[in-house]
Amino acid sequence: MNLSLRRAAALPALMLVSLVLIATGCSPANGPSSLSGPSSSANAQGSPSAQSSPSSKNRQGTDNTPVTPNSDFTLPEAIRPGVYDSQGSLEKQIGELAGVTVTDDKQQRLVDFSVASITVDYKCQTDTDIKPSNGHFIAVELWVQTRAALASSQEPFFGVSPKEFDLIGPDGKTVTSTLDTRAGHACLDNGLGLPARIASGQKIRGLVVLDSPIASGSLMLSQRTTKGPGWIWDLPPVQAAR
Repeated sequence: MNLSLRRAAALPALMLVSLVLIATGCSPANGPSSLSGPSSSANAQGSPSAQSSPSSKNRQGTDNTPVTPNSDFTLPEAIRPGVYDSQGSLEKQIGELAGVTVTDDKQQRLVDFSVASITVDYKCQTDTDIKPSNGHFIAVELWVQTRAALASSQEPFFGVSPKEFDLIGPDGKTVTSTLDTRAGHACLDNGLGLPARIASGQKIRGLVVLDSPIASGSLMLSQRTTKGPGWIWDLPPVQAAR
């Protein structure tokens, strides 16, 4: 997969309104994450309980409203200068704020989000034992808050799915296996999945599960509706489950 092509891609509908990424910082506070399950993970503090998670049915994008309001979290507000890796991606830490803004006659922020935790070798919280097709489940917990300005943008929804992610191994090579598998979707058949389409004025948290052949390296998110670099996080080390 060509990373430069992924970073440069933008939807034709956005020719009149150019979306760029913003780099922001700080970590949420208070309490451990519960969405990430019992397996080892690196997480931001302040993750709310799994009981308030959106329905897995919404993850398919047919409905962007969660069954229960999923707003019991606080995104950080502090901003730090953007740090870019050698490929031009914004380097982010787990729990650090990121976002999307529109540049036209004035800058407007459309979306704020944070990768609150990443769990390598995630154990699915389902009644049946689900195994990854590629070897490892990697669960990414996202906190998302969309702003009112998103409603009047060319793409009035925000969403993150496995298709937007790339994994880069310790050798610097991009994983070519598909990260979006039936097993990964089945792993979230429990009400913990992030909706595929989030409208303006919403505050939602949930999981995206990747089906990965590697357990170390870096995780990259490249939104197809943005014009600019993607974001990149280091995968946390795998630790023995307690």
